[in-house]
Amino acid sequence: MASTEGLQPRPDPTPSRHWGAIGVRFKKTRRHEDIQKNRTSMRSLVPPVAAMTLDRHDRSPTPAQGSNQEAANPPAKPRTVLVCGDDGAVDEQRVFAILDRLLADEGEFRIVHAGKRGADLLAARWAVAHRMKSIVERASWLRYGVCAGPLRNEHMLNCYEPFLVVAFPGGKDCADLVARARRSGVRIVETDTP
Repeated sequence: MASTEGLQPRPDPTPSRHWGAIGVRFKKTRRHEDIQKNRTSMRSLVPPVAAMTLDRHDRSPTPAQGSNQEAANPPAKPRTVLVCGDDGAVDEQRVFAILDRLLADEGEFRIVHAGKRGADLLAARWAVAHRMKSIVERASWLRYGVCAGPLRNEHMLNCYEPFLVVAFPGGKDCADLVARARRSGVRIVETDTP
């Protein structure tokens, strides 16, 4: 009879082994663990502008119509300002000064922009600071290719019906938006210097 003194019990499967999506076992690597750790730590690093900015897919549902009086007097459509500009260096004080002057002259409005660096994100930051709505309309570059920018510009003009376009210098997309706004009869404020 064999002695079992030298034998040790078989260890449990290591926690680094997991079942994949198709039932194949794979070994969890250190890189995979680092990616998971970075993914959770990156959530806390989201800037407040991105946290407060609405994406076009994040619309809250409208409440059901309750009375005939509400149906007869629909809420007024919010006034909209489109902001476009260069991705590069735009002076924050200049953007804020123009939007402050616009707020004093026109009253409250919402800002719609493409979410690019530069003037777009500075306008979004200004909207957050003034507790105003900022909506991001991103172009679907993978789906539409080089046509994505002009399609997004056309969508912003048709969907939001802005009363004003504030254009900071630079970029083909901004020039296209200004040309489309001019053809649509929308008022345009073009700034000369970044």
